[in-house]
Amino acid sequence: MVLGSDLFQGTILDGTIIGGMILTRPLVSLTVDEVYRLLAFLELGTAAEMFRKADFNGEALAGASGQDLRDVGMKIGANRTHLLNRIKEFVAHGVPAEAIGRCPKP
Repeated sequence: MVLGSDLFQGTILDGTIIGGMILTRPLVSLTVDEVYRLLAFLELGTAAEMFRKADFNGEALAGASGQDLRDVGMKIGANRTHLLNRIKEFVAHGVPAEAIGRCPKP
């Protein structure tokens, strides 16, 4: 696990914390760089770069539709569907800290 101060510079926005460790973060609280790392973690590296160029933060990702993903450049329908399903999970349950802390910062 990643300690909050290491990953989020001491900023916690309604995440799940157990024993001083941040386990999840609300999707809407992610920065553009954290969205990039999240998409890379989900093995959507090509999409990650497109989302970073489009300045997608967690709030934008949480509200994204299939058309929004297509407009950003996600051409493969299966990838869009996979990401939309994961977005729903992240909105409901938060983003695991390891999903935005494991990949190197761009």
